[in-house]
Amino acid sequence: MSAIKLDSGLDSGLDFKTLCQIAKGRLMGKPESEPLGGLLIDSRSYRSEPNSVFFALSGSVHNGHDHIDELMALGLKYFVVERKPIGRKPPGVCFCLVENTLEALQRIGEWNRDRHRARVVGITGSNGKTVVKEWAFQILRSDFEVVRSPKSYNSQIGVPLSLWQIDTRHDLAIIEVGISKPGEMRSQEHMVRPEIGIITNIGSAHQENFSSVRAKLNEKFQLFKRSKILIFCEDSPLISAKAHKLKNVELWGWSAQRKARIWFEELEIKKNSARFWVHGIGASFRVKIPFGDSASIENARHCVCLMAALGIEASAIARRLEALEPIQMRLALEPARHSSLLINDSYNSDLESLKIALDFFDSQRKKRRALLVISDMEQIGLKPEKWVSEIEKLLENRGLSRVVGIGAALTAHPIRSVPDFSAYPDVAAFLRAEPSFPPENSIVLFKGARTFGFEKLAEVWAVKKHQTELQIDLNAMAGQLNSVRAQLGKKVKLMAVVKASSYGAGGLEVASMLQFQKVDYLAVAYADEGIELRQSGIALPIMVMNPEEEALDRMIEFSLEPEIYSFKILELFIKALLRSNTRSEPFPIHLKIDTGMHRLGFELREMASLSAALTGQRALAVRSVFTHLAASENPEERDRTLAQLKNFDEACSVLAQQGQRPFLRHVLNSSGIVHYPDFQYEMVRLGIGLYGLDEPLEQPVLKLLTRISQIKMVRKGESIGYGYSFVAQRDMRSATIAIGYADGFDRRFSNGIGSVWIKGKSAAVVGKVCMDLCMVDVTDIDCAEGDEVEIFGAHIHVQELASRIGTIAYEILTGISPRVKRVYLQG
Repeated sequence: MSAIKLDSGLDSGLDFKTLCQIAKGRLMGKPESEPLGGLLIDSRSYRSEPNSVFFALSGSVHNGHDHIDELMALGLKYFVVERKPIGRKPPGVCFCLVENTLEALQRIGEWNRDRHRARVVGITGSNGKTVVKEWAFQILRSDFEVVRSPKSYNSQIGVPLSLWQIDTRHDLAIIEVGISKPGEMRSQEHMVRPEIGIITNIGSAHQENFSSVRAKLNEKFQLFKRSKILIFCEDSPLISAKAHKLKNVELWGWSAQRKARIWFEELEIKKNSARFWVHGIGASFRVKIPFGDSASIENARHCVCLMAALGIEASAIARRLEALEPIQMRLALEPARHSSLLINDSYNSDLESLKIALDFFDSQRKKRRALLVISDMEQIGLKPEKWVSEIEKLLENRGLSRVVGIGAALTAHPIRSVPDFSAYPDVAAFLRAEPSFPPENSIVLFKGARTFGFEKLAEVWAVKKHQTELQIDLNAMAGQLNSVRAQLGKKVKLMAVVKASSYGAGGLEVASMLQFQKVDYLAVAYADEGIELRQSGIALPIMVMNPEEEALDRMIEFSLEPEIYSFKILELFIKALLRSNTRSEPFPIHLKIDTGMHRLGFELREMASLSAALTGQRALAVRSVFTHLAASENPEERDRTLAQLKNFDEACSVLAQQGQRPFLRHVLNSSGIVHYPDFQYEMVRLGIGLYGLDEPLEQPVLKLLTRISQIKMVRKGESIGYGYSFVAQRDMRSATIAIGYADGFDRRFSNGIGSVWIKGKSAAVVGKVCMDLCMVDVTDIDCAEGDEVEIFGAHIHVQELASRIGTIAYEILTGISPRVKRVYLQG
């Protein structure tokens, strides 16, 4: 989550002294009487806006106070803090000292909500909140000046940042509200106080901190204690009973099963559309939506009630529902022609989502040439000259090589804050004029309203791959990273292992996220992997676990720190350092100790000799000493693991007694972090644990997806696939899907050993897995050619897949072929 910036000029006037009073803090310093800009909670998002305010939030993993010095050095002047800063500060820097910075942020959000006339719609529930919010924005923006929460900004932090966006022009604010544990809704309600409330549904999502679904529902209903209108589904017994106990609230309940204030009579449900009668809003009328799944139908019905409650006429309701557009919840990073990358955000077109997309853009660009293709922002309620001015501010200091505008407004009002801007009336004109776009080794963010047809750009520019793709959710991965960090001691460092192209997920993209998250170290298997990261702009310290003699000079050139596991490699590296003679400081090395795995490393009996060999070596310095546990995941081998740890302690003791400089110690890998928390030492190594493979996740980090290529009718007695190994025992339907063993779907999954997930059901593999294809049984599944198929992800766990063929998750992941497109999701 990054900074949200107030539209300066539209609603300015809050200075730092006033903010300090609102936050109930003590002012330290003499601030200028100037309007403030953005509220900043992430030091990595700062972009030379000295009048922004940094809230130093204290969490279980990150503490914003640790980054105040670097932000002051960059020119930021205003800080809200919980403790008085130590040391000298630059002239003009001011602090607001508060008891709790999160509560201060929430007071600012509440203050901004209170001083504006906008009616507030508050949306909560277990699922569907973000879709209902985005669809409500789509269907109401022609009647009202609407502001809504960016993306999924629904947390204790996200809600005040969402409220900060409200300004004088807005009639309606649609705020998404989420909770993760008891007690949180009290502060959320205090800030939001929605006039109109919507509860989408209640289920088991985020249930882990609640004793029951009923307890979670009671917590969510606190949001509506001062609401005037509540929209809900009467078909949910728990929600309906709770709603009807509310006092002084106008209930807008809907039902698809019986008569209610608004009730829906189903006419036709198809794969990509649904039609139904709406009763209860004046005369009955028919509506059609361009979606056929049950979740979309439920979300659309909430939107019907909201429009009715706001007085929208039936004809307008029907017209707007038919024009609903799908919601792209996350940004997608994927390879493009000319060795370039695309970030596709062609579903939303507004200033808030542009800011979020630009921050992701910055985290992934590295040394590539950065370009933006952007459409007119027709629907945000501002005149073109005003939204162009706001875009110019967002693009300042971004280092963009070029911006291309699409649309009449950008043609008439060029963006002047970038050195190279050109505009075209539409996508077709752009593609005709620049057929070779994008340039070599560039990264392109394209962001436009759906009406401009930006999907054509992806169609033309994207690398042509087959339909199988591995999706890597960088947000979920960052969540896994921070979940592990929360288990570590305060001063324990973290080394992230990104060898084998981050276990098949893509080395550079994952390393970029890890660098953005400020891990302490990266580890790769071979020098080539580290060199590629360095050449792409990764500056973190990198340990090379298998330093080859031929690569030592290049490792020194690119500041890659070797694992030293033998006297031979130590001698060779010292000679390479003497040859290079380019460093004034000792070069860091990492000593590998063999404590019982018997793979690589110095043995315990060699410690005295090793220390003697290192003594007096000014060209290098021992940065860390480590070992590898052979069975940290297996509780039955605990005694052997403890013996390894004892050996490691003894080895480190000998090295320390022999006068080696202080060094970091690390033994725990991903499973070791879980099972041996008392042995974190000064650093731990996290590899496969980044992917959350120990247990199924609500939001999985990795999904391997493909499509149905063809469906065939197979009669009883006919065979499927090579070798007649499968013979149909009944008349059946077989779906051929676009994945085979050349993609990493192992031949051992043949004939029912493996299965995939299609349209909510498991489909067994029939016949032998082919090189490029395989066949699955869809006799009892309502599916069609082109439908998505999950190989693993939310419904089939990687561990489950591995166990079916007697292997481990590592083999499944690293076996995914390079020809499978990697798509990186963020947002």
